[in-house]
Amino acid sequence: MRIFLSEWRKLRRPTLFLGSMGAVIAVTALIVSLLFLLIDSDTGNAERGIRITREVLALSSGITIGFSNSSGLLGLVALCVFAAQTAQEYSYGTLRNLLVREPRRLRLLIGKYLSMSIFALISVIISAITSVALAFALSGTAKVKRLPGELVMRELRYCKTILA
Repeated sequence: MRIFLSEWRKLRRPTLFLGSMGAVIAVTALIVSLLFLLIDSDTGNAERGIRITREVLALSSGITIGFSNSSGLLGLVALCVFAAQTAQEYSYGTLRNLLVREPRRLRLLIGKYLSMSIFALISVIISAITSVALAFALSGTAKVKRLPGELVMRELRYCKTILA
């Protein structure tokens, strides 16, 4: 627990935390806004010329399409943060000292892993909130209509059968 808290203290420094979350918000906002703003583009608004139409965005799962499209870049942001943290510890020599002083090295690695996992989870939650909020905001601009209540209920029943 002490190892987790010490690692978490490093990850929640304002410069690292706010900078990383700013990058997560920027990447998510870029992907979602391009998805909605390029809805009428001839070259498509998804990868390799695929078009995501207004009808697809109007479905109940349409609000999360932007989030799922930005998830690959979120992994890249998380990888950069974790690699930078590990490289910094290595270059300062603190990683070597930690490994020499800690008799249970596996506990040290598990604490580092858990703190970085929670950091990644927070970035995913912030990205999801940003994606949904921006999708709601841009749906009016892109003229994405909401589904009638009957179709929404059919979508919910379909999702329920898939999950069951």
